[in-house]
Order: sequence, then C-alpha cells, then structure tokens
Amino acid sequence: MAVISFTADDGRPDQLESDAIVRVRRILDSERQQHNANTKIVWSRDSYAKETPAAFIGLLTSVEGVSKWLGELTMPEGSPVWFNGKLSEGPIRVTPSNMPPGAKSGLLIAGKLQYVANTAQEVQNVVKAKGGTALPVPGDSILELPANAWVRAKGWIAPYEVWDAESPQG
Repeated sequence: MAVISFTADDGRPDQLESDAIVRVRRILDSERQQHNANTKIVWSRDSYAKETPAAFIGLLTSVEGVSKWLGELTMPEGSPVWFNGKLSEGPIRVTPSNMPPGAKSGLLIAGKLQYVANTAQEVQNVVKAKGGTALPVPGDSILELPANAWVRAKGWIAPYEVWDAESPQG
C-alpha cells in the first residue's frame, strides 16, 4: 500500500492510498463548472485532480504492484477509464436499447455498471487479467445463459446503478 500525492481541484495537495482507488477517468464537461480539474478519482470519496488522467495514472503505475490490478477500457465517447480490476465483474449482458451511443458492452466496477466501447470479449480479457470476476461472453439468446446466471439477474429485474448516469458523456 502506497500513498499517491496529487493536486486537488482547489489547488491544495491531496493524497490517497493507491489500493483504495476504484475508478479514474477524465473530468466530464458537465463537471467543469464545479471542479477546476482534469481527472476524477473515485475511492472512499470522489476526488478531482488538476493532473491530467495520463499524469495521474503515471503516478499510480509507478507504485509497485498496481499494474497487476489496474484495468483500462474505453468509455463510450472514446476516452479511457481505469479501474481496480479486483472490484470488477464482466462482461455484463446489456441490451442495445439501454446503451449510450458508442457503447458495445459493459462491466460492473464496485457493483455499478460501466458502459464501454470495448467488445464483451475485450472486457472479459481485461477483467480476468486484472484479478476480477470474468463472466462468460453473453450470447444473443436468453437460452444461452450460463447455469449461474441467476447471480447476475439483478440487472434484468432492476437496473444497475450506472457510473456517470447523472452526467452527459461529453
């Protein structure tokens, strides 16, 4: 466990423990009015960093062992999203009618649905490589459900909470 130092959106130094990170992405246009930052970091709270996402990830990956669990996929609008692979599960069955433009599949990160522009196979590969729970690649038919599908049925019965659902992906 290592401490990562960064510059908060108010200009003050801030720190967090590397293994507490859940998810990192660029700040969305809809967040710029409230936060003078470039990067959103989700851990026990939301933090906003002045460092660019690439610079923050550079700090994070300089910590020994982080590259074993830090996954990277692509958000539907084309920018990267990094996440703690140990907290991921996927790919998750999503229907085209529920996906935002540019999304091809999804995964759960800390129990919340993250839509991504990656294929379900790419999601499965990253989740598995980064220590998460790799699920079977969903087929096109409900008859193709794996025997343990009831564990993931929640997303069909009641929708998952979605990362950034309150913010346009711009």
